[in-house]
Amino acid sequence: MSVLTIEIAKKYLKDSKSVDLGSYAAIDTEAASLLAIGCSRPENESLEDLNFSGLTSLTPEVASALASFNGNICLDGLDNLSVASAIEISKWKAAIIYLDGLIELPKDTADAMSAFNGILSLASLEEISKETAASLASSKSSALWLSGIDSFIDNLHIDCAKALASYKGELLLSGLTYLEEEIAGILSTQNGKLVLGLEEISVIAAKELSKHQNIEFPNSLWIDNFIEILRLPNISIPVINDQRHTYYKVSADLLCGLGITDYISTFSFFGTDLDDPLNEDNFVYLETDLDAVVFD
Repeated sequence: MSVLTIEIAKKYLKDSKSVDLGSYAAIDTEAASLLAIGCSRPENESLEDLNFSGLTSLTPEVASALASFNGNICLDGLDNLSVASAIEISKWKAAIIYLDGLIELPKDTADAMSAFNGILSLASLEEISKETAASLASSKSSALWLSGIDSFIDNLHIDCAKALASYKGELLLSGLTYLEEEIAGILSTQNGKLVLGLEEISVIAAKELSKHQNIEFPNSLWIDNFIEILRLPNISIPVINDQRHTYYKVSADLLCGLGITDYISTFSFFGTDLDDPLNEDNFVYLETDLDAVVFD
């Protein structure tokens, strides 16, 4: 087993490109302490990431030695974490801790880390118990990145969603590509920042999520725009008749926000005149029998 020794740590601090920290399966306590202190010095600002992705275990002693490091620590090689090591992690000054190799997180381990106040990434957790969810939600962390959760129907139940909704930091659920309406209503009550990976959404679910005041959809600009539109006051859509056809006169910005302008056929048209109420600029005239169906 390859071990990261204090000699290798010294070499890394002199020339970080000469050593691949992620290639070591174990690390000496002295080496961990030296790297934590050395990489946190102002003159070593470029060494803000400690990539220990090769570590297969983390002793409480090594965890304690890393406490002073104030950058980002990657521990993606760990597939389990003892309570004793988790207690030491809770004392870390790190900005982000990547524990993306953990596929399970018992409640007692989550409890032990609850005092950590940075960002906690747990990308491989596909399901968690309601007890673990409640522990994570009550922690002091500034953000929970749970991108491995892709469904609340298959992997999580309502009580788990309710527990996560009580979290007051940034809750990242970028693995969710669809969200059931009931879960949308629950998550809308979350008071922190909510990041969802949705690619599609029902109108009812969107209306629920529009109640959340700090929500992002990085995978779908149209959902972002749709949510913003739903937050607007009730919109009155006038009906225009030119003796041949009947049209809904709709703001062009509104239709662009909904992302449905490509559906408009030759039966409808974009206004081009600033003064003509039957052809006003920045409005779309949707033929009521055909194109308006898309808008409805």
